[in-house]
Amino acid sequence: MGTAQLLLLKLKNQFPNELNILGTTEYYELKKQPLYDIDFVISTIPIPEKLPVPVIQISTLLGNQDVSKIEKLVHHDFEIIENYMRKSFTYLKRDFSSKEEVIYFLGDRLMEDGIVNSNFIHSVLERENYSPTSFGNLVAIPHPMDPQVNDTFWSIVTLKQPIQWDDKPVQFICLLNVSKQNQMEESKPMYDVLMKLLDNRRIIHRLLQCETYEELKKVLRSL
Repeated sequence: MGTAQLLLLKLKNQFPNELNILGTTEYYELKKQPLYDIDFVISTIPIPEKLPVPVIQISTLLGNQDVSKIEKLVHHDFEIIENYMRKSFTYLKRDFSSKEEVIYFLGDRLMEDGIVNSNFIHSVLERENYSPTSFGNLVAIPHPMDPQVNDTFWSIVTLKQPIQWDDKPVQFICLLNVSKQNQMEESKPMYDVLMKLLDNRRIIHRLLQCETYEELKKVLRSL
C-alpha cells in the first residue's frame, strides 16, 4: 500500500462520518482539479499557490496536531449552525399541508413564548407575497419583513411529506428570526453556512429522516 493510500485510510478511520473524501491528486495536477464543490484541501506538502478553498497541511503520520487541525475546520460550520439552533423551536416529521399552516404554527409558538408580537405572522406572509422563499432542494427559508427578536435564532421544521411552497416542493423549513440589533457583517458567517447547508442535497435528505433533536445535531456535525 502506497503512502497516499495509507494516509487516505487513516483519514477515513479517524473521520468516518465527518469527511467525505472526493479523491487524491498529485501536486502538479492540482490546478487541473475542479475545486468549486469541495470545502478544503488536505496536503502533506506546502502549497504556495492561493487556492479558492482552505488548505490543511499535515504529516503522513497523521499525528494528534494534524487531527486537531482537521477537526477545527470540520466542526467550524457546525459551531456556527449550533449557535442559531434552539431545541424548543425545532419540530421534526410534522404533518402540514400548506406553507400558511407552517408559518402560522411557527408564529404561534413564538408568540406563546412572548418572543414576537401579533404582527409577526402577517409580516412573514407579507414577505412571502413579495417573493416566495422556497429555494429548491426541498428547502424554504421564510422570514419577516422586519426583525422583531432580541437574539438571532432559527425555527426548524421537517415534514413527513413535501408540500407545495408556491412553485416548488418543500420538506425542510428554516424560519429566520433575525435580531433587531443585527449587523450584516456579523450575520455573514451565518448566511454563508446556511447556504452551504441548504445546497447539500445529501445532508438535507439525512435531516429529513431524523426523529430527535440529538439526531439532527449529529447529522449537522457531518456537514
